[in-house]
Amino acid sequence: MKDKKVKDYLELNFDNFNRQKDLRYYKPDKYSFDGVNYKESTYWNDLFVKLIELYNKDNQLTEGNIDFIDVGSRTLLLTNPDEIEKRLRKKLKSGLWLLTNFSSSYLSRFSFSIAQKLDIDLRIRLRPTRFRTQRRYKRGRKKRG
Repeated sequence: MKDKKVKDYLELNFDNFNRQKDLRYYKPDKYSFDGVNYKESTYWNDLFVKLIELYNKDNQLTEGNIDFIDVGSRTLLLTNPDEIEKRLRKKLKSGLWLLTNFSSSYLSRFSFSIAQKLDIDLRIRLRPTRFRTQRRYKRGRKKRG
């Protein structure tokens, strides 16, 4: 008997993104800035970088933090990080290094905060990770005895 594939896709938008607390086992599959046209996406940090790049077009970002994104005691944007810091960051087109080492829940919230500032109708279609689908399938399986 073949294993059944679990399709457990979610779509996040402004109406429901705060209700999804645990996104550990989901990754972006596609995203849309207008609610109609979708583009492929693989990782949360790539979507975050894309939105920061869009925000930077109209708002010259400099080293430091962005007031509407709470990163705690960490610095979101650096001009010249050391080698260890570079591993936790992605380099933007402007030359700044963006801290992307956050959980999926944080990156989701940050993305919707930026989209709100840009007045973008952000929608993110999420796919379950392989771990999520395997775990779900095992949980629903009957024990043989």
